[in-house]
Parts: sequence; structure tokens; C-alpha cells
Amino acid sequence: MINNTNGQRDKTYLFFLGHGSYKIGTTAEFMYIVDLFKTLHPFIGTGFWLLEFGKVQLTDRFDFRFDINIIVPMMLFNSKHVKYDVCLICNFLQSKLKTKLVILITNPCSDLLNVKLICKFFNRCIINRNFGSSSNILVLASRGSSDVHSNSQVYLINRILWEGMGFGWCEVGFIGITFPLLKYLQTTKTPSNVVVIPLLLFSGDLYNKLNKNFKSCIITGYIFSHVQSVLIFFKRIRNLFNDYNLNNCVLCKHRFLSST
Repeated sequence: MINNTNGQRDKTYLFFLGHGSYKIGTTAEFMYIVDLFKTLHPFIGTGFWLLEFGKVQLTDRFDFRFDINIIVPMMLFNSKHVKYDVCLICNFLQSKLKTKLVILITNPCSDLLNVKLICKFFNRCIINRNFGSSSNILVLASRGSSDVHSNSQVYLINRILWEGMGFGWCEVGFIGITFPLLKYLQTTKTPSNVVVIPLLLFSGDLYNKLNKNFKSCIITGYIFSHVQSVLIFFKRIRNLFNDYNLNNCVLCKHRFLSST
């Protein structure tokens, strides 16, 4: 568990960053998870902000009273939002906080790209169905990114699922930005069942489009629809919280060598 001494309680602030959506339900899900973390860890200062579609300014949402400020971007892949936008926000906050500390936790949602967890989504979907995986097709649906590394992670998971679950065929489809686009896969007619596993954190517009365009397919839940995903995410934050002085470059003693 996170250390909840009075000194740490007064000094540490956990700030969640979400991608944002124009759908109120998606934003509400994000806020619910942040509030749930705050309820389970009342001794930790907690706040949140949205990168897009939000109407509140960053300076109005951020609490500048704390000495140690840990930034947690709630994004599934280490995309350009994390590499550019979030880093820009951290630099801005550091300039405002001056001598106080800003720590960025890179890709805290990486544990949610767990093959065992994805298999649980699938198994929950095919309960009470006569389903044989070897004669069916698996489609892994992702948001899509201009970042090559993020897209390659989807293909890696796709390959592992294909080999481990015994599907007859497996494809990757991106909802936007990059190819192959998912909408081209829905025009392909197959005699077998098609299982669509969306790599999406929340039930937003993209997940609704999947349900609308793939009515004849078996669609599993999004990642945070499973309570175990929330618990894994919270555990990841607790582990990083306890060990942040061991795995973050901001606190590395070697970064001071150039100024000595």
C-alpha cells in the first residue's frame, strides 16, 4: 500500500490527464475512475484535466500547493500525445512550480495491454455460446496513431492472441488516422464468426461506432468495462508511487553532474 504518513500526505499530489471526448458519458467514466482512486486513497491529493474538449483551464484545475506533483496520463499507448503534449504540460507546470518537483509517469496504462486480461474479455463474451475459435476470425480494433511504435504494439498483441487462442485468421483494424482501416474489413464477407476486440479504454464514440457497424459480429467490452482492469491500473499507480525515486530520470543523481 502507499505510505500514508502525514508528511507525505501534505507533500504529494497525483494529477490525472485524460484524452477527453465530446461525449459526456466518456468524460464521466474518466472522472469516475479518478474519484474512485481518490476514495480508496483519501490521504493523497488528487486532480484531473482533459487534453481535448475540456472547457476548464489547466491552471484552474491544478493544485500548486504540493511539493511533489506526479502526472499520470490515462492513455493506453505511449503515443504523440504523451511524447509531446503531456511533456509540454509538465514543462509548463515546472516553470510555475519553480523549485517544486514535477514527475511524469510514462505509460501507466501499459499493464492493461495484458493478453490474459484481453482473453478474459473474450471468454466473458462467449459464455453460453457454441463457439470454436479455430474456425473463426479475430479482429483487433484500435484507435490508430501517427506514432509507429504505438501501432506496432497493436500488431504484437494481435500476433500473440492469434497464436495463443487458436483462431483460424486474425486481422488488425484501425478506426482512423492509419491503415488498414476497420471500415474496409466490415465489407469482407466471411462464412465464419468474427470476434472484434476493441483496445479502447472507455465507452466513447469509437466504441459506439463498432457496435453500430459490426452488428453481426461478437464485440467484447472495452478495457475499463471490466473491474479487474481498474484494479490493475490502481495497482500500477501504487507501485510507481512507492518506487518513483528508483525509476524516474528527474530524481537521478547523474542529471546534476553537468552543473557541478
